[in-house]
Amino acid sequence: MKGEVAAAASQFGGVLALAPAFRITTVTGYLADLDSRLAQRRFASSTTASQIREQIASFTAAASQAAATSSQEAG
Repeated sequence: MKGEVAAAASQFGGVLALAPAFRITTVTGYLADLDSRLAQRRFASSTTASQIREQIASFTAAASQAAATSSQEAG
């Protein structure tokens, strides 16, 4: 990422629309990496970076909840 937060946001917008059942570990892992990058000091004053980080947190929380529900139903 070369400092273009808005461009990054437009690139993964479709991913955030995935239903919780399709939020696999690979996807959440990539988003965790993006979240780490957005946590860097150079993005601290970026409202867009903050919003993206909130969206990532919501996305991964729903993914975790879906995985837990799926595990309970399988067991």
